Amino acid sequence: MSLGVHFAIDAKTADRLLAADDDDEVAALVEEVEEEVIGVDHCDTDKAWDACRRFVKTDPQAISES
Repeated sequence: MSLGVHFAIDAKTADRLLAADDDDEVAALVEEVEEEVIGVDHCDTDKAWDACRRFVKTDPQAISES
């Protein structure tokens, strides 16, 4: 099971990610964001990620019927 960390990136970083030419460039940018976590808004979901993922994939109709 993998752990979840979610980053709130700025527009400049988002533009760099969208302009990346290939997976290697994206991976390098993600690594840069992860290493410079100081001053970046982020949320560690740790082991809760599995439950979050399952909830997001849940059928909305099933939630409203419960």
